[in-house]
Amino acid sequence: MGVNDLSKKLRDSSVTPDEIASDVRLSGKRLGVDFMVVAHKAIGSYDGAAEMAMEPEIASSTMKESARQKRQEARQKYLDIVTEFEGRTIPPSQLKEAKAFVKNMAYVSDKIVAVGVEVFRDHGHEVYGTCFESDFQLVYWEKKGFTAGTLTIDSDIYAMGSKLTIDLVNYNSAKGKCKILVRSEVQKKIMVGSENWSQYDTLIYCALCGCDFIPRLFKVPAKNITQFMIQWKDPANTQSLNDMLDSFSQGWHWPGGNGKPGALAVDYRKRVLACVGLMMHGPVISKDYEIVPLNELPAGKSWVETIGR
Repeated sequence: MGVNDLSKKLRDSSVTPDEIASDVRLSGKRLGVDFMVVAHKAIGSYDGAAEMAMEPEIASSTMKESARQKRQEARQKYLDIVTEFEGRTIPPSQLKEAKAFVKNMAYVSDKIVAVGVEVFRDHGHEVYGTCFESDFQLVYWEKKGFTAGTLTIDSDIYAMGSKLTIDLVNYNSAKGKCKILVRSEVQKKIMVGSENWSQYDTLIYCALCGCDFIPRLFKVPAKNITQFMIQWKDPANTQSLNDMLDSFSQGWHWPGGNGKPGALAVDYRKRVLACVGLMMHGPVISKDYEIVPLNELPAGKSWVETIGR
């Protein structure tokens, strides 16, 4: 999952993947990793959005072996990884839809998570839980200097502000597609002028493209998104963001499934702003074990006012 096509823009397809096993930028560093990456690798899942309530349950031995391999590979490469997870289940009302949408998934139960956590802890790795999505916590750790980078399979991590992202996690990158993305080096690859974007600008772009928190408008061309960002960053532009979003979505539909359009996107502006607000200020746990926003809220604003309902 993640932002549509973002990884392709950030990673040059003509460049051989980085050999992270010997990369000096990572050696001896503490790196954050979403624990569910381990679970997804164990069951061969590409999308972990719905398997929390699927059957059958994956075997403890499968999870144990996957976790063992990951921690062993990390130790061999002199990497110190910090695993992090959040637990959630799908409401019964959505289970039927989830089963129809996601096939051949396996159930990652609390017991299975505990098996993986035990393997990591028994071999000297730190494991923490969080109050919300793992992505937010991992980026927060980077911002606070607790970790030097994040291993992920989800480009939302980069969109939220990760400074060093190991994309498409695979320790043995010679056999995989793993790529080290240093923000200061790859931000310019998104489009002309993107090296000058703020974090807020990048999140607007990602919301337009579609990500884990908002779908892309049905069949909206990439050139429309590019033109939007050019206008948005033009010093001579006098339109507000609200007006630009209303104009951008006028006449377009949400995706309806099965390659068909859904409802008219009359609520597009509201959903984009909520998405950007969430990815900018989502809840995380501080070193004092308090729930705080990923980035400080605007002065005088509450979470509800910033993110929406």
